[in-house]
Amino acid sequence: KASPSRGIICAEYDPPAIARRYQQAGARALSVLTEREFFLGSLDHLREVKAATTLPVLRKDFTLEDYHLYEAAAAGADAILLIVAILQPATLKRLLCLSHILGLGALVEIHTREELQKSREQNLDAQRSIMQLEGKNDELMKEVNVQRQRAGHLQQQLSDTSNRSSDERSNEVRDLHQEVQQLKAAALTQEEQSGK
Repeated sequence: KASPSRGIICAEYDPPAIARRYQQAGARALSVLTEREFFLGSLDHLREVKAATTLPVLRKDFTLEDYHLYEAAAAGADAILLIVAILQPATLKRLLCLSHILGLGALVEIHTREELQKSREQNLDAQRSIMQLEGKNDELMKEVNVQRQRAGHLQQQLSDTSNRSSDERSNEVRDLHQEVQQLKAAALTQEEQSGK
């Protein structure tokens, strides 16, 4: 719609219509500017384009913080732009990791040999971190399943106490009920941890 150097480029700006024309012309993906101050973009434009076409959509903006990725994902973006020149190495790594977790592709913009090396290093670090997180998540989910199976066995034992004396049955039911609740609480806690 606009640029800092040229001002208003398209006065009658219709993102969905433009996106449909691009798709009809054979485009394989779309880039939507969402930066407000300099380019007069909007996340609403991205939502409209996503609804109007079947193409993957890149959010083109100055991606600097984690919340920018959450915004992009919530708006329906398929990918985000990471400009190496404006990101510290640790931030680049963190954003690469988070983009993977959120299911977003990352278009990494580089201009120099040094930026290329920086992006390669941080991408490798991000991949190692992602593998560690996924390994931890797999372990947690296995433990959750074990806890659920144990809870199921204990509930079966609860039903099997029906033929015992009333005092014996009430004591055993109370003990088993407490253990079932503890196991369910443990499984729930591990599920919450696996989602972080």
